[in-house]
Amino acid sequence: MKHSRNLFKNLTAMVLSGITVITLGNTAFAREMSLQESVLEALNNNHTIKQEESDVEKAKAMLGEAQGNQGVKLTWTGTVNKLGGHYYNSNNIDHSYGNTVTASLPLYAGGQLDDNLKSAKLGVDVSNYTLENTKQSIQLQVIQSYYQILNSQNIKDVRQNVVKQYSDHEQMAEAKYNAGVVPKSDLLRSQVNLADAQQNLTSAENDLQIAISDFNKLIGQDLMTDVQPSDDYLTNYKFTQTLQECMDEAVTNRPDGIATRKAVEQAQLAISAAKAGYLPQVSLVAQKDIAGNNMMTNDQSDKSAVGVQASWDLFDSNVTHSQVKQAEAALIRAQQEQADMDDQIRLDVRQAYLSMEAALKNIHTTQVAVAQATEDNRIAQVRYQAGVGTNSDILDTISDYVTARMNYNQALYDYTVSIASLNKAMGLDAQSIINDLGGKGSVVPTVSETVSAPVANETAAAPAVQEENDSTELNVLDRGSAQADN
Repeated sequence: MKHSRNLFKNLTAMVLSGITVITLGNTAFAREMSLQESVLEALNNNHTIKQEESDVEKAKAMLGEAQGNQGVKLTWTGTVNKLGGHYYNSNNIDHSYGNTVTASLPLYAGGQLDDNLKSAKLGVDVSNYTLENTKQSIQLQVIQSYYQILNSQNIKDVRQNVVKQYSDHEQMAEAKYNAGVVPKSDLLRSQVNLADAQQNLTSAENDLQIAISDFNKLIGQDLMTDVQPSDDYLTNYKFTQTLQECMDEAVTNRPDGIATRKAVEQAQLAISAAKAGYLPQVSLVAQKDIAGNNMMTNDQSDKSAVGVQASWDLFDSNVTHSQVKQAEAALIRAQQEQADMDDQIRLDVRQAYLSMEAALKNIHTTQVAVAQATEDNRIAQVRYQAGVGTNSDILDTISDYVTARMNYNQALYDYTVSIASLNKAMGLDAQSIINDLGGKGSVVPTVSETVSAPVANETAAAPAVQEENDSTELNVLDRGSAQADN
């Protein structure tokens, strides 16, 4: 019996330890991250950036090829022949081993080699500018994803607060219903609104996890990492440039714009290189030939020559002409792509600039709306408790509060992201944004400085409006005279 009990304990311990291991294996670990850490990790780990880095190495290798084509080329050719006939038979020769070593140096190729070398150098520049543009794009995506986590957290906080408000109101409605003061419809409607709020909270929690997973994938870290942003919204950014100045700077400096201009130069060089087909090719050539009965012997032949070799395609069935036409068509396409890119750059700057201005205005507007909705909610609760307000009044004010807080959160997110988008549109990296994070002298309040949501039976602090309408002095029958007097 004792042995059975010990065996049962051992099995139980093994099962519990296994469950613990499985649980720990699936548990996400929390990590607080700044925006700068996030950007640096993305630049080091992002797969798209690594792809562009490989393209740079490819372009450098192509440059090496173009440089090599202008240098000396050394070629060895070996032959083995079985011989027959009167001459060879009479001399008892039945095999011949030949070896030819040729060294050549191009002297003139109609400018084709020089054009190819210049084009290859431009190719390296294009690859580097493309890589820089990709890095800036990833930085923007990181900023958007980073602040989407913060935005999702704020939405979750609002949803939690609303659940608390609806729960408190449902308890109040139930107490009034049990006392026979309000009809059952008040209780039922409050319960329906509570259920809807709980559902919205679940969705908000899920959206937060999705935002974190998207962020983790972007910066190349474990998808299970529970990221906690340590930086708040960008609220102290001082932008002094005009829209026209921003567009001019963007057209001049943006990496993808510069890349398209370099591509036009490449296309022009391609035309010149194609026209080299109309001209002769001249090379300096040195050659050594030996032949013998055995490999690497010269008992049959030994000769050498040094001289200049020239070739000229006098007729090639319009091949060169067609190549020139292809290059000219490619130039037109490259020029149109450059013009389209310049227009796109100006459009990107204009959209981001206007979005930034609109978001800043919305921050101030929605901040006031949050304060007003907070006070309206508090008044509705006081009136309902006093028996002069309706159930609909409270439910409407809660809904208005949610709308105001959501709009405020969205305005903060839009403002920060629009600044990042404007920097990207102008060809600037994220460092200027990172430098302005956490500074003093904010032009708008941070999320932590906003008013907290009111809940039933709570004297929530609100900006000046609430000080003017203290509940201890408020006439619950008054519908506006109190504020009018003030």
